[in-house]
Amino acid sequence: MDRGRSATQKAGAGMKTVLLVGRPNVGKSTLFNRLTRTRAALIDDREGVTRDWIERPWTLPGDRTVMLRDLCGFREDEPDPVLQQSQATMQRLWAEADLLLLVVDARDGVTETDRWLAQAVRASGKPVLLIASKADHERAEMEALAAAELGWEPIPVSAAHNRGIGELESAVEAALPLEEAVETVSDDETLKIAILGKPNAGKSTLLNRLLGYERATVSDIAGTTRDPVDAEADWAGFHVRFVDTAGVRRKRSIDDQLEAATVSRSLKAVRDADVVLYLIDATEGVTQQDQTLLSRVTDTGRGLLILFSQWDRVEDPERRIRQLEGERERMLPFVEWAPSLTISAMTGHNMVKIERRVRDIVQQLDTTVSTSRLNDILQQIIAENPPPAVQIRTSRRRKRHKPFKLYYGTQSGTRPLRFKLFCNVKRDQLPPSYQRYLLRRLREHLGLDDVPALLYFEDRR
Repeated sequence: MDRGRSATQKAGAGMKTVLLVGRPNVGKSTLFNRLTRTRAALIDDREGVTRDWIERPWTLPGDRTVMLRDLCGFREDEPDPVLQQSQATMQRLWAEADLLLLVVDARDGVTETDRWLAQAVRASGKPVLLIASKADHERAEMEALAAAELGWEPIPVSAAHNRGIGELESAVEAALPLEEAVETVSDDETLKIAILGKPNAGKSTLLNRLLGYERATVSDIAGTTRDPVDAEADWAGFHVRFVDTAGVRRKRSIDDQLEAATVSRSLKAVRDADVVLYLIDATEGVTQQDQTLLSRVTDTGRGLLILFSQWDRVEDPERRIRQLEGERERMLPFVEWAPSLTISAMTGHNMVKIERRVRDIVQQLDTTVSTSRLNDILQQIIAENPPPAVQIRTSRRRKRHKPFKLYYGTQSGTRPLRFKLFCNVKRDQLPPSYQRYLLRRLREHLGLDDVPALLYFEDRR
């Protein structure tokens, strides 16, 4: 879990907002990670890596917290159509900001783009602090003073070497008026939902529809989302943190360190989530990559709702749904328990049903069972179908068989549901088919129709 996310302000509760603004590659994302004490922003020497804005709480001296947002790099004549769209969204965020941090590269000196941006932030009417980044040594700090031509006294900082950070934090604190006390929501009280799928399955469009505003940049170009895009909202009766992950391609198709980093972050978002909304393009159907990704989800024990997206593009819905049901039965038998819906984030088809299904999933994920009842159920399950004898290796050449013996079981957690069985064997000594039987029957007894559970074995010989 990222540091700084243990407690968050409730959506719309009035936390002061600070924006990092600058041209591409001036060090905004490195500074963002340093200030928020996270690795939330992707860092790469290439320009245009940041496309969607990300935000994290930033704790200032004296335990005062503001919301820091890292925006994409701005250029006056941006050639990339995705970044053109991102820049238009970012400019709308300026109106919500309480303070703008204009970041320039101390090593490059002031550029024409820096001057253009300085005019834009001055015209916004917002308070501005000028940050001269990459001032990694005393000589660079002196060179950073040249940025004063933009009209503000520069604050030299080096995020890489932690230089000037204290001075920056003090300046930010002085520039922002104190806010009224705001309601906080602990991380444990926040429902975490990850949106996962292959590139161009409609994940960002879905996030924007669920939130009711354009949070993520949407494009037909695969790979538009790079940083996981998160947003908090009160939704379906919960305080929710949505995370729109980067699309994940087949492993052999990933030949770039930047893409490998985005995939790693997407899979981490799944491990941190309570529920995963998995999107499959209904016009394409279930693929081997969907099979691979969903197996990764089931390994984590997270709640899962499968969404056949872009239903507005399907020409014969009745015929297509029969085809998709067949594909799912054939390729995804290991998630037969997961509910599914056809949706269109463009038209709003079945959006309300997503809320209902997620509520049902969370209710089951929060199931608790007493140790006495759990052991009654386990004894009944074993009596109905006794386990086979377990093969034990006694030496390099000799093996023997012994009966499986369950001493007792306990529930060890929720979200994900976890059960631990104390017995006389190790997990790998019990046939996988019998492990699946135990888990399936346990879920049936507990009414866990739409969620998975994890079963752990501990040898107590």
